Amino acid sequence: MTTAIMFALILLGASLPGILWLVFFLREDLHPVPRRLLVYTFGAGALSSLFVLTFQFVFHELVAERIAWLIVPLLGLAVIEETFKFLAAYFAAWRDRDFREPMSAMVLALAAALGFAGVENLFALSGAAEMFDFSSLYSVGYVVLVRFVGATMLHALAAGIVGYYWAKATFKGPFLRQILIGLAWATGIHTAFNWLVVRYQGEDLLLYPALFLVFILFFVVTDFEILRENERYSDALSGVRHAEK
Repeated sequence: MTTAIMFALILLGASLPGILWLVFFLREDLHPVPRRLLVYTFGAGALSSLFVLTFQFVFHELVAERIAWLIVPLLGLAVIEETFKFLAAYFAAWRDRDFREPMSAMVLALAAALGFAGVENLFALSGAAEMFDFSSLYSVGYVVLVRFVGATMLHALAAGIVGYYWAKATFKGPFLRQILIGLAWATGIHTAFNWLVVRYQGEDLLLYPALFLVFILFFVVTDFEILRENERYSDALSGVRHAEK
């Protein structure tokens, strides 16, 4: 297998889990976000990985290395990731003319998070494909599957939670309080997932973290439904007002 083919497969494998999750949640959007804004926010999320890596390195050197409690480094690393993923989505969309619907906040938060996850996947897959042969192809496929039901799903769900509170913050308020609540929930979910991964190594590596994410998925889908019903009500109300005119 040539280097070019393997490199293309790695890029595809790194992007595919995030794209699949994004497509899954985009079906919930009544007023789809323009592709331009979606791609831009996805790219902003990928770019945020540089800031995350920098801050996590500093945190690891100054804090994590000095503390024996596992929960502290896990919590700190989760705070950094969730904060920068949200900031990527926020600064990509906050002045955009197409950011008009509550549902857009959840979709764009997801897009940024999955852009970030794509960069993570790229590094993970590069490590799996040390030799460019068919055994490496098997390793790449296995890593893609694990990332799809593991870390990439985590990033999607945590971002969905933040996006829901971002929607509430933008269209109802108070802004800072809602954002902090969303980030707190996302950080807690992220920390709990990482703790389960560390706790259940070996044959149960995927079982308990995956079950935990399936549990969280129920709440994220419920949040989407709440925003979608609100948009349906707003559409119906707008239709009535238009008819009365």
